[in-house]
Amino acid sequence: MEKKQWDAAIESYQKVLQHNSADVDVYFNLALAHTYLNQYQKAIDYYQKLLQLQPDHPEAAHNLKELETKLKEQNKDHNVELNPSTEQEKQALQEYKTGNAKDTEGKLEEALTHYKKAIQLAPNFTQAHYHMGLIYVKQKQYKTAIGSFNRTVELMPTHVGAHYNLGLCYQKLGELKKAIEVFKNTVEIRPDYVPALYNLATAYLSLNQAEEALQYFQKTVAVDKTYSDSQYQL
Repeated sequence: MEKKQWDAAIESYQKVLQHNSADVDVYFNLALAHTYLNQYQKAIDYYQKLLQLQPDHPEAAHNLKELETKLKEQNKDHNVELNPSTEQEKQALQEYKTGNAKDTEGKLEEALTHYKKAIQLAPNFTQAHYHMGLIYVKQKQYKTAIGSFNRTVELMPTHVGAHYNLGLCYQKLGELKKAIEVFKNTVEIRPDYVPALYNLATAYLSLNQAEEALQYFQKTVAVDKTYSDSQYQL
């Protein structure tokens, strides 16, 4: 299935939930859809809601555990916070943490304000630049997000999340050759990073380069055999 088909499916499932918020199958299908879109946290949220309704669901608990492991692995290389040694850096860290809290609450503009304050206090605060980029992505301000992710990479060249999200921004803007270059940088840092492998495949597919697309779809499945969207594309 193409991304737009998954998005349409998600929208349909959410409409069903408006009429029946206890439909276990709908939660399960929403979790699957978000998984295929690499939206692991959203998938986790739906599995957790499902398990509240049906704790003995045969697949949900297993899938949830796998996703939590993937998300932890995805974040491990860039879960580095400022180690404050001055009062100004302590203030920067507090602004950053407040920004994270506002982001979690869905208050994106407030989150941005706090990340910007953190950067003003500590200009080389890598994670503040990175999370500011993530906010811009959520707001679909992809060109602005590119600046934040480039700055993150300047400060931490091995930052997997920044490389990957930079590639996503180029892909969203239709700059597929740039996206491919950045995704390749990502898998050079972490060869088994499934989201980058998968998006390399889809980028090549969009350029009608079937041989290269097949290569990366195969690599995706080799790393994660549960990635049935790639198996479908094969």
